[in-house]
Amino acid sequence: MRGERDGFSVIELVIVVAIIMVILVIAVPGLLHTTIARNQGAALSSLRIVNAAEFNYKSLYNKGFSSTLAELGPPASGDSSPAAAGLVDAAIASGKKSGYTFTYTAAPPVDGVIQHYTLTANPITPGATGQTFYFTDESNKIRVNSSHPASASDALFGG
Repeated sequence: MRGERDGFSVIELVIVVAIIMVILVIAVPGLLHTTIARNQGAALSSLRIVNAAEFNYKSLYNKGFSSTLAELGPPASGDSSPAAAGLVDAAIASGKKSGYTFTYTAAPPVDGVIQHYTLTANPITPGATGQTFYFTDESNKIRVNSSHPASASDALFGG
């Protein structure tokens, strides 16, 4: 009998695929924007956490700032120490978190004391994991650049 059908016609499938594509075109840019905003917020928060951790490290261990991000991270086991102070989470200490790569550079020590450091946060995939590049140092000021890695000469965040 012609009245009974098994499955969908080609036209019905094309219409369903077209509807799904329209939904994706509308939804995906919004999701990408949300992800970028969330990652940028996490990067800013991580920079603030590292700045605070550095001053705690300096106070706790009386040797200036840390020589690496890993030194601020959690110990593998046991108590905290200058080699693993437990002041930041493992992701920050590893240098990658929430779509950003963190690059920490300590200045050479003067009389065994590290007096300066810089920290940059760059999107792993610019435009997809973040749009803004960040820079900070022991001044606690965060600087931003929207086109390339930020430096001490870039505009202040929020300023």
